[in-house]
Amino acid sequence: GIRDDLVTGVQTCALPILAIENKENHLLFKFLLGKIYMANGDSQMAINHFHQFLYSTSSSEYYIDKPFLIEAYGFLIELLYKNGSFDEIAKIEMDLSDNLRYTSNNYNTVFSITYFYIGAALLNTGDLNNGLYYLIKSKRESSSVNLKTVINGIIDRVENSL
Repeated sequence: GIRDDLVTGVQTCALPILAIENKENHLLFKFLLGKIYMANGDSQMAINHFHQFLYSTSSSEYYIDKPFLIEAYGFLIELLYKNGSFDEIAKIEMDLSDNLRYTSNNYNTVFSITYFYIGAALLNTGDLNNGLYYLIKSKRESSSVNLKTVINGIIDRVENSL
């Protein structure tokens, strides 16, 4: 079962077993399982656990620190993008903007990549205005010259297609 799969994938670490055994006791174990599955290349299980984590936090008696939420949204959006689930990203984008009005410079790198995936996904759904909005946000918050070059290329292609 799931437990055996995780143990096989991560022989030297008891963390997956600990997380599986405690995932109903505290939400952070769902987050941890999402990261473990992502690291092991099981994107569907990672998506499931990040969803469970994020959508359980609103009804939880536990306080979850913003960094965990930011990371979970970032990983979930990246995985969905790589799976081509652009419509689902469009739905999550609304939750993200409602739940994470966070302006700390500590998260610019995470946000710049997340905004890139959101912008590209929205362009893929035909939502050019919001797609370009997120790509420009990504470009402004990123310190990566490569990411800015990619974004400029996408923006140029969108402008040329209009």
